[in-house]
Amino acid sequence: MLGRHAICRKPAKAGPAAGMLAAGLLGFICGVHKERGGLDSARGRSSAVVAPTKCAVSDRPAANVHHFFSMATTDNASTIKKMITGKVAHHSYEQMYGHFAMPLRLRGTRLKMLEIGLGCDSNSGPGQSARLWSRLFPDAERWEAELDAACVRRISTQLKALGARAVVGDQGDVPTVRSWLRETGGAFDVIIDDGGHSNNHINVSLQLLWPALKPGGLYFIEDMHVGRQRADRPPGYPVMPDVVHAWNEQLITTFHVRPKDEFQMKHRKPRGGIPANAAVQKLVDAHPIPSDVGFIYTQRAAVVIGKLSPAGQTAQAIHNRLADGDRKWATKERLLLAQILDAYKREADAELAA
Repeated sequence: MLGRHAICRKPAKAGPAAGMLAAGLLGFICGVHKERGGLDSARGRSSAVVAPTKCAVSDRPAANVHHFFSMATTDNASTIKKMITGKVAHHSYEQMYGHFAMPLRLRGTRLKMLEIGLGCDSNSGPGQSARLWSRLFPDAERWEAELDAACVRRISTQLKALGARAVVGDQGDVPTVRSWLRETGGAFDVIIDDGGHSNNHINVSLQLLWPALKPGGLYFIEDMHVGRQRADRPPGYPVMPDVVHAWNEQLITTFHVRPKDEFQMKHRKPRGGIPANAAVQKLVDAHPIPSDVGFIYTQRAAVVIGKLSPAGQTAQAIHNRLADGDRKWATKERLLLAQILDAYKREADAELAA
């Protein structure tokens, strides 16, 4: 999914000069077209939505970051907008979205995404990120979750024009989040937490929404620094940077974990028995990692958590058994590696066929 890239074709029978011009322009404005229904400001005025085609995705990471930043800050690729989403106005989230979200535009199947936080209390006004997602993923099934029901009612017409649907309520309330899952149907490819940012909000949402993320999906969490700055409301929830630290520790230093259930995992200490750092081991034991976490990308104030695909889960299960040193499994190593290869190939073929 993340390895496929668009190739913008040059015009047929073009001379050298025309070819150079096309190469310079296609990567930036290839297939740009306008659609009505954007949310232009906090007042909810409609404006044109510029939706570049898949040609805007490159095999160069820097180009993808550039394209995302350009789409987030401009309407015509040259003039900076007055109202800009906080994802790039106050943070450098173009890094994670450029690297991980832009390649999703090449998917052959329809994307389904949920964003928590419509921006009703932001300086730029509500709906700026919803407008950005409509430009990036015009054909996706897009859901916005927001605490402020009155705000959602005020901009309901604009949300409808953007092709987005909304659910309301507190992301830190278990029955509310479960009602979101019932209404949306779950099964998301992308979940973005840009909501309340406090530890209880992020913890509750992550625990309930992680199982609703499809295998191979991406879970973005913004403004992680708030967990260190704001007192727990209510108390009793772990600090999210500590949780991410513990999960990273397990990904890096442990051979594997054995699932007990999605969020209750029995941690296995690294070989050697006694951990080198007792404080770290205590943190790890307090926050066992779900068995289907494939990776964690960390940048300033934010993370992306990747969920293993079915082939990735197959590979991890086999690697875990081989790491146990079981002689019976060791004798079948080549056969088991062939099973992993076959699983990845079938997954890649299915993705290409889509």
